[in-house]
Amino acid sequence: FNGVPVIVSGRWSGSLRIKPKMTEAEAMKRYLVQRGVSPKKIHKEDRSLDTVSNAVFSRQIVHRHWTWKSILLITSDWHMRRASWIFRKIFGTQYRIRLLPVATRATKERAEHEARFLKAAKRFLQRMPHNDRALIAILRKRHPFYSRSAEAKKVLQQLQGAQWKKPVSVIM
Repeated sequence: FNGVPVIVSGRWSGSLRIKPKMTEAEAMKRYLVQRGVSPKKIHKEDRSLDTVSNAVFSRQIVHRHWTWKSILLITSDWHMRRASWIFRKIFGTQYRIRLLPVATRATKERAEHEARFLKAAKRFLQRMPHNDRALIAILRKRHPFYSRSAEAKKVLQQLQGAQWKKPVSVIM
């Protein structure tokens, strides 16, 4: 990374029944530091519980550094389609988002899961505001991992109705 700022994003998956002792962001930070990345260059986002909130909370960090206009999004190859769509939707056209998928052994089940969740993300973000405060308000009002509202419960029921076989944790 040679001096390039890095955002590691993720608390843990909101679908987990047992919460890990360490956030995904902390685990990624430790991994990068062990491989020689300066801790001063690593910005930790550890509030997000899914890909939508990875993008929302990472955007807040990026906005604090007004010169950052190019983003390299790194995630697993099976998750890249959904992650890139969400990040482009949340960040907008004023940011250049390049993709670096990490090769994995994706299964047919994983591909089906990703397709369902991309569809859900598109529904969730169809009327998306363009400022950070309004985005956070939408998470608090409509998102099943951040809200107990009737609308959030409906979203959760739709996702549970998708009948995935087990909860999945995504490390951005």
